[in-house]
Amino acid sequence: MKKVFLCLLFILSMIKISQAQNLNKVLGDNYFNHLAYAKAIKFYEKALRKDSTNLHILSHLAQSYKNSGHFCKAEELYDLLRAEKDTSSMEAYAHLLIYNNKYGRADRLITQYNLVLPTYKKQLIDSLMSAEPDYEVSITGINTEYSDFRPCFLNDNLIFSSARDTSKNEYEWNGQPYLSLFQADISENGHLSDVRRFTKVDSRYHISSFQYVRRDRLAFFTMNNTNAFSSSKDGNNEVNLGIYLSKLERGIWQKPEPVEKVSSKDYNSAHPFFSPHNDRLYFSSNRPGGFGGSDIYYADVYTDGMIGDPVNCGESINTPGDEVYPFVLPNGVLYFSSNGHPGLGGLDVFCATNEDDLFGEVQNLGVPVNSSRDDFSFILMEDQITGYLSSNRSGGVGDDDIYLVKNTRQIEANAIAKAEAERRAKEEALKKAKLAEEQKKKNQLAQKNKAIGTNVPLGSEIMTPEKTVLPGLTPGKELTIESITEFLDAMQPESSISDKNQLKDLKFRLYNIIFDFNSWDIKAEAAKELDKLADLMKKHSSMTIELSSHTDCRGNNAYNKVLSQARADAALKYILKQGISINRIEAVGDGEQKPVNHCIDGVDCPEVLHQENRRVEVLITGF
Repeated sequence: MKKVFLCLLFILSMIKISQAQNLNKVLGDNYFNHLAYAKAIKFYEKALRKDSTNLHILSHLAQSYKNSGHFCKAEELYDLLRAEKDTSSMEAYAHLLIYNNKYGRADRLITQYNLVLPTYKKQLIDSLMSAEPDYEVSITGINTEYSDFRPCFLNDNLIFSSARDTSKNEYEWNGQPYLSLFQADISENGHLSDVRRFTKVDSRYHISSFQYVRRDRLAFFTMNNTNAFSSSKDGNNEVNLGIYLSKLERGIWQKPEPVEKVSSKDYNSAHPFFSPHNDRLYFSSNRPGGFGGSDIYYADVYTDGMIGDPVNCGESINTPGDEVYPFVLPNGVLYFSSNGHPGLGGLDVFCATNEDDLFGEVQNLGVPVNSSRDDFSFILMEDQITGYLSSNRSGGVGDDDIYLVKNTRQIEANAIAKAEAERRAKEEALKKAKLAEEQKKKNQLAQKNKAIGTNVPLGSEIMTPEKTVLPGLTPGKELTIESITEFLDAMQPESSISDKNQLKDLKFRLYNIIFDFNSWDIKAEAAKELDKLADLMKKHSSMTIELSSHTDCRGNNAYNKVLSQARADAALKYILKQGISINRIEAVGDGEQKPVNHCIDGVDCPEVLHQENRRVEVLITGF
């Protein structure tokens, strides 16, 4: 009887153990199927302790580890699956080995099991690894053990997404808090500091990918399709991501609203980026009709604020994999991340030119921007030198981290351009010094001739590019108000107006009229020069002129046109105060269209050369 009782007790305990194991597996599967990998892991680990060779538990736990960022643990389990002859898991194992930067082991596994991995090109990887790098990448000091990613610019600040707010609920995918927005100050060298919460807009779920459009005072960002009381789920009972906007009105951010034609509860739309010209919204979406996974789309934004229908960027950009995190430079070059184009593993950063909405061949940015892990959210400042990158590569602080990027190729190009500009500036300075010395000698000769009463015939020596004008100067010689005054003073009293009219259409520069950047104030040195011009016009009452003002190339054309007109008007008003009639002067603002040196848009120049272009010139229109 005792033996029967013991056997019954043993059977009951085995049933209980089996039921407990089965319950852990069932619960693990439930969370796994709902993408709650952090919770699935807890139950799969309990189930695995009871049955260490169960292929179903092993494969699902390995995938849960990988999806939640436990890559080494995932690799150990896939190796057990290989030992257990689970061929169905070997493709996932090969991808994980590539992801963990173990290309040699991946090659052997691919050969052993005859695997086909379309995005894995060993020859391309070797080429990217050995190529001369165009960038330098370094970790920033703002990262935490949680996910920190998706940097975006806002004035002198960097807005980024982070899961560091532990007061938020847990995101069941990876067990971290839901994402919030934070900001950090950007120093002159690109380093980040003074991290604080960006409280302008928020959500109790995920919020990321902030971008502010100053023209319309709109903030765009990615959020879960939820409201304060409920979640908007698709047919698979999943809460998708949408692109939302909030308008700044009287200093208050309004309630976020989904962007029409872009967001839907039935699919994901995320990672908005407005083009530098504010006329196009780029984003990523897995909406129907794409090439597979998430694709890059754009939608035109019209002057009335309406957004057009989304347009897929096409098969040169999009693949059956995922294309995410678009970023566009002013020249139209599109940067994005993809795991569908061949690369180093995971998401890599790519770029492609855009000519009339036709995207060119996709280029991999190579090492060190890209690694075997996920590299994404690549952005650059306007100088195209300093930028930022998100990555979960080895050597970081936590999950996803934000890295500082320096474009060394652009730095080198700028250094060469700067050296060339300085060389030209020195040559120009030497040339001006030489011409000034020659002018000094000629002025001394003119004074000597005047003292002894010598009359130099009009038009005997000096020429402009179009006609002979003044004596004593060489052809093409730059004229000054002093040389004009000396010439007129040297003329005989009986000289006629027709003789003086030979000065018509002559243009000369008023020196010392130099404006500060973005200013039209008349300085003391400028007042002295304008006094000379006013004295000359008083002495020659029939003289009429055109004052033209010029700016440097910084700022847009329209603004520089307005700025130059303001400067010309300032000079005009000063001369009018000296008693000169307004009928004798016309003020014209020529903007940045007539530089005196090579400093045009796109050329890096020192301040001294930009200042040279900020000038006032006088055209003699008649006598």
